[in-house]
Amino acid sequence: MIVRDEAANLPGALGSVQGVAQELIVVDTGSTDDSAAIAQALGARVLHFAWCDDFARARNVALEAARGDWVLCLDADQQLDPASLPALERALQRQDVLAQRVTIELLTAATDDRANPLKDGRALAVLQSFPQLRLFRRDARIRFQGRVHEDVADSLLAIGSSQWPESGVSLCDHGYVQASERERKRVRNLALLQRVHEEAPDALYPAYKLAISLPAHQQAEQAALLQATLERVLQLPVAEQSALPFLPQLLARTVDAWVNQGRLLEAARVCQRLLDLHGPVFDFTTGCAWARAGEWAPARHSLLRYLAAPAQAHHAAWQSDPQASPAQACWWLAWMARQQGDFAQAQAHVQQGLRSATPLQRAALEGEGVEILLAQSEWVAAAQAIGAMQAGPQAPAAALSERLRVSARLAELTGDLPTALTLAKSALVPGQDAAAALLATLEIQAGQIDLPRLQHHHQALAGQFFDTLALKLLIARELGMPWPEDLPAATQALIAPPVGGG
Repeated sequence: MIVRDEAANLPGALGSVQGVAQELIVVDTGSTDDSAAIAQALGARVLHFAWCDDFARARNVALEAARGDWVLCLDADQQLDPASLPALERALQRQDVLAQRVTIELLTAATDDRANPLKDGRALAVLQSFPQLRLFRRDARIRFQGRVHEDVADSLLAIGSSQWPESGVSLCDHGYVQASERERKRVRNLALLQRVHEEAPDALYPAYKLAISLPAHQQAEQAALLQATLERVLQLPVAEQSALPFLPQLLARTVDAWVNQGRLLEAARVCQRLLDLHGPVFDFTTGCAWARAGEWAPARHSLLRYLAAPAQAHHAAWQSDPQASPAQACWWLAWMARQQGDFAQAQAHVQQGLRSATPLQRAALEGEGVEILLAQSEWVAAAQAIGAMQAGPQAPAAALSERLRVSARLAELTGDLPTALTLAKSALVPGQDAAAALLATLEIQAGQIDLPRLQHHHQALAGQFFDTLALKLLIARELGMPWPEDLPAATQALIAPPVGGG
């Protein structure tokens, strides 16, 4: 571990591995509190390092001091999940790999402590999980690299190691529960990333990390930096592309940026290019991109192949699309099946997805289930399904938005336009094209549209789907704005003037 002023967190972090680790090594980078004394009291060997704005150098001081066969790296605000102990014992017996991935579970505030994996009485629940290389053999060739967002992946790849299986071990991270702490870390990391980017502007990974760390008000700068970084990657030979573990995540984040600009075909074509070059690790991202563009055949092919082997990758070093999950793939397949009128297949995909869904994914799948009933004019069944959707205080905000959105759809389709408008306004969440498109459509139906409202809706709509892009462009037509040339065929079909004029 490396620490600075972590007196409050050290007992939990070190306590979680006492009796498991043969040695505890803590590198103090300049604490002004009792961190060093607390660590020593808990049995740790404490080393001191003069902080130089370089996380990797500090981590490597700890590695150089290690004497055990395996190394497990923690942050001070992380704890080993007690349920992971059997998995850790099995992982330490492996002789066939140099490194194993550990799941980092980011905890968030909850309304009670029932979901808290640490079982320490705090009201916490898992917000997000992602893998990191935190468990690896003690080897002088394995060292961290990177002033910030440090990692051992490059050193492992340099010695020919790219098979990094999941260990089954989880670390519970409670460092982002407080908004003030999240902001402090974001500002700190952003400053370091900007420095790294200035020192090495051609380095791809720091450019990617800088882009995704930019604040929301710099969305245009983020999109430009992501695109520039991806374009440089695409110019590399295929073998060099394969040596970039972050490439799937870079593609996913760039696609998100393009989707928010309505560039659906461009996103799908680049995804397909990388899928053709590197294989199944890009199936999920490519399938979603083609689905957004209304291209059902390639979308369905990629998503079904992903569902058949969701963990499959070109090699284990790939860091997959953070949105990729069987439940999310099922939502896309259900959405496409409904668009094509295959309601039985759509409902089957919803039920399949619900078996592994997170609370947020469950809300989206349940909302799609309501849409399937509405498409069949099953008003009573749709109302019952809406009533069964999660709506309590523990439900994510986006889940409540989805419940309001499908309620508005039911009101619209049953002729209650005033109620539909009220519900649609309450359902609005930034970045959610479906809710924004519904409100725009309802206001047009109600005759509540003037020039300022048209301009508002044009700005609110990103065009994230072929049909919401069509609505955005129809509004643009009314505003006399220029039309893009490269549009999905499904979008063109929706905006084409009726035969015979009018």
